Formats: sequence, C-alpha cells, structure tokens
Amino acid sequence: MIACKKENPPFNEFKKVLSPIAIEELYKKGNRTSLSDSINYYSKHLLEVSTDNNDAYIKGKTLEAKYLWRTGQHQKAITSAMEGLKEAHLNNNTKQIPWLHAILANVFKEKESYSLAMENAKKGLDQAITSKDTVNIIYLMRVNAMIWRGYGMVTNNENYINKSITTHLEGLKLAESSPKYKLERPGYYSNISQFYLEHRNDFESAIYYGLKGHEISTKNNDFSNLSYISSWLGIAYYKKGDNKRGEHYLNEALIASQKTKRIFREMEIYREFSEYNALNGNYKASLDYLKRYNSIHDSLGVVDNLKAINELEVQYKSELKDKQIALLNQIEKNNTAKFTLAIVVLSIVVISIIILSFQYRQIRNNNKKIVQQADKLQLLLKELHHRVKNNLQIISSLLSLQSNRLVDEDVKKVVQTGQQRIEAMSLIHRNLYQLNNPGMVNMKEYITDLCESLSKSFGFSLDDLQLKIEIDLDELDVDKAIPLGLIINEWITNAFKYAYEDVKRPELTISLTLEEGIKLSIEDNGPGLPTEKWENPQSSFGLKLVKVLSKQLNGHFKLDNTKGTLFSLNIPMAS
Repeated sequence: MIACKKENPPFNEFKKVLSPIAIEELYKKGNRTSLSDSINYYSKHLLEVSTDNNDAYIKGKTLEAKYLWRTGQHQKAITSAMEGLKEAHLNNNTKQIPWLHAILANVFKEKESYSLAMENAKKGLDQAITSKDTVNIIYLMRVNAMIWRGYGMVTNNENYINKSITTHLEGLKLAESSPKYKLERPGYYSNISQFYLEHRNDFESAIYYGLKGHEISTKNNDFSNLSYISSWLGIAYYKKGDNKRGEHYLNEALIASQKTKRIFREMEIYREFSEYNALNGNYKASLDYLKRYNSIHDSLGVVDNLKAINELEVQYKSELKDKQIALLNQIEKNNTAKFTLAIVVLSIVVISIIILSFQYRQIRNNNKKIVQQADKLQLLLKELHHRVKNNLQIISSLLSLQSNRLVDEDVKKVVQTGQQRIEAMSLIHRNLYQLNNPGMVNMKEYITDLCESLSKSFGFSLDDLQLKIEIDLDELDVDKAIPLGLIINEWITNAFKYAYEDVKRPELTISLTLEEGIKLSIEDNGPGLPTEKWENPQSSFGLKLVKVLSKQLNGHFKLDNTKGTLFSLNIPMAS
C-alpha cells in the first residue's frame, strides 16, 4: 500500500520571510516532494515573495515549470521554464540553470521533439559540470540517457540505445559512490530495469533493478519514481507468467501517477494495462484502457505542436537578448554613482599595492631568486627539504653507529627509539621534495614507507605481518603531517615492541580518513595497552609525546583495549 502524507503548512508560513535561508528551504521542500499539488504550493510561495528577490523568482519559476510539466501542461511549462532561464542567465544563477534545462528537455522529450530535448539536456549537463554540481551531474546524465534511448527507439538506431544504457550505468556508479546521493538512484534503477525489460527481454534483471528502486522510493514516498518502477515490475512479472504480481504492481504504478497528477505517465500506464489485458484475452478491458490512453494522448497534443515549440524557442532567445540590452542600459545609468565608489576602491587598492610593493622589495632584497619566479621558490623549498632530509639521515646514521657501540641495553633502546623518530621526520621531508607541491605530504606513500621501515627495524617481514593501510586523505599540509607522522611512528613502534610477543599472526591496521575532520585510527591484535599506563605514562616518553602532539593538533584521542589496542585521534579541520 502506498502512503501519502500531508505536508503543506499554512499558506502564510513563509509569506514575509525573504532571507536566502528561508527561500532555499522553501525550494528544497518543493523540489523534494513528488506530489504535484505540493510542488505548485511551494512555487506560489516563492513567486509571491519574489518582488524584490531574483533568487526567489528563479526558484519559483523552476518549481512552477516542474509542476506544469508533470501535470501535462506542456506549453505553459515551456513558457515558465524559459522565463526562469532568462532571469537565471541574467543573474548568473548557475545552480538553477541545469534544473530548468532538464525540465525543458523532459517536456520536449514527451512532445517527441528530440533535437530540442537533446540540446537542452546537453546544456544542462554542461552547466552542472562547469559548476561541479554533482547532484545535477547525476540527474542530467540520466536525462541525457533517457532522451538518447527515446531517440534511438524512434529512429530505430541501436547505437543511441547502447549509448543510453552505457551512460545509465556510469551515472548509477556515481550515484552509488556516496550515501548522500541515495535519492538519485531510484531513477537509474527504473530506467535500467526498463532497458532490460524492453530491449533484452531479461525479466530477472528488470525485476532485480526494479526492486532496488522500489525499496528506496517506497521508504521515501517517492511516488514519481514509483509510477515508473512499479509499471516495469508489473510488466516483467506478468510476462514471466505471474499475473497476480504483475497486476498488483501495475495498479500501484497507476495510483502513484494519479497521486502525483502526472497525466503523461497515467496515459502510458493505461496503454500498459491495455496490453496486459489483451495478452490475457480480456479484450473489452483492453479496449477500455486503450480509449483512456487515446483520450489523454489527444488532449495533450503530443505530436501536433512542434511549430509552437520552435516559435517559443525563438521567442526565448529574442527576449533574452532584449533583456540583456536593457540590463546594459541600466548599468550605464548607474555608472556615474559607481564611478566614485570605484575611485575610492581603486585608491585603497593602489595604496595597498604601494605598501605591498615596499614589503615585496624588502623580501626580494633578502632573496632575489625566490621572488623572480614562483617555480624558483618551489625549487628552493624542495632543495631545503632535501637538505633537511639529508641532515636528518646523517643524525640517524650517527645514532645508529652510537647504538651499536653501546653495551647497556636500556640506553641502546632509547637511542634506537630516538633514531626511529628522526627517521620518521626524514621520511616526511623526503616525501616533500619529491612532490610538485613542497608544502603538502603524500600521506599514503609516507605511512606505507614508515610501516615498511619500522617493520624491518623490529625484524618483521611483510610476509609475517598482516598490514592493512586505508588512506582516504591524499595529501596533508606539512604543519599537520609532521606531528601526525610522529604520532603514527610512536604508536606503530609501541605495537612492534609490545603487542606481538605471543601473537602467531600479527595484524596492524592504519586508517586516515576525512569524517568531519581528520580521523586517524591505529589498531593491533596484541594483548592491549593497559589503561593505567595510558592515563599515567610516567615511564613512557613515547606516550607522553603522543599526548603532547595530539594537543598541539587540537585533537581528541580515545583508547580501546578490548580487542588488542585501538588508538583513535580526531582532528578538527579548523585546527
């Protein structure tokens, strides 16, 4: 059973609120709902408060066009979307441009005007890519793929159909790359289910993808996607011979389309019911559904107004040009007032430049080569890191020689521990001079090298040690990398010293991820570090160093010794 919850608040809830946050909240509510009446409700709210607010007007026009498209009012939808596009272009509202082109693309697709559909779908995707808007990229990839499939079917061109499924699978991969894109997946599951159903007669695959989309859409009351997904499931089941499930899902699709008032979708489901009844010998019912299909088809005028569409396209471009000319004239009128402000700003800039130039000359006098070219500065920084690395290695070698001469084992261990700390810093500086950006450290490469170095120092081979390194953070600036590297060095050293004495198969897991900041986790399968030793590390300089460095990074650490030792450190991004 499909549930529908009432979600419209009183009409005057946001009536006098013009803040960007309130406008965005209204728009999100309207864009998230699958009910056409609710979309219309929020579009009216936005348009009502848009007198002096271009953002509210553009968002209101987006929802208005979406409502008109879904309720089959194609001509009005085109006009509304074009009005929104004009303002979006004039105000450089790059967030709404992809949505408006997507609505136009969907309308033109339903009108079977594929050239205009493809043109608008491409424009929308190009803008989303330029803006690095992942949600719109996912959505517009699907819109493009749908249009290619429709065009391929109309022209009997298999290349476009294959291009469609390839793009669908690529878009689905992107939608499945993060939980935050979960609501973008049902549309892909629906279209891929339709592909396997109509182009491959692969009912099992159609049902597999259909059920995945059905689960997410049902949980989120996404009646729009359910109107498609349920119909593909219904067709797949009845073609498999399961009429009971087939009819159930077709009825579910019809109810969903009626709830959302998507008249075009309702028309298509009547056609599917007609085919289903004809297949089962119910010719009277089949004819009845076919009449309903034809009635809506004729009322929409699906193929009789291409000329009107083209006229609207020409009108849109002409009006956009006129609007741009008017805007330029208005800018010209305001130039006098702005000129004075520009002079003041320019004066401030000139004074700032003079001050900065003086400071710049002072720096240049100290080191002329550095200020001549940015790449020379980079080269010098690399050379600096190289020399620091060499000096640290010399110190490390001296400590190694000294430890070999020592007789007292305790003193020898202290010297070797100091050598390992020097080696940890040396690895960072080696990493710095090898990268193009000498201010950033490749953390995956650094941690891997550090683990290999320490394992060899303590007599562990990589064949004996089950080492797992999970790094989501590619690079880290040197100010954080050095203390973090020393913390990792101390904790891994502690594991090699004390954790694996009675462990047959040593395991060490190191992860560095971004989770509302930087999160470091180091886990071993040893007996576990005693809590009292961690809380009062009087005899361990290494543990004291870990705490001091964690505090330096403004980090919050936690120790769990229930299964081995798990050290976790959370560092806020602002630190």
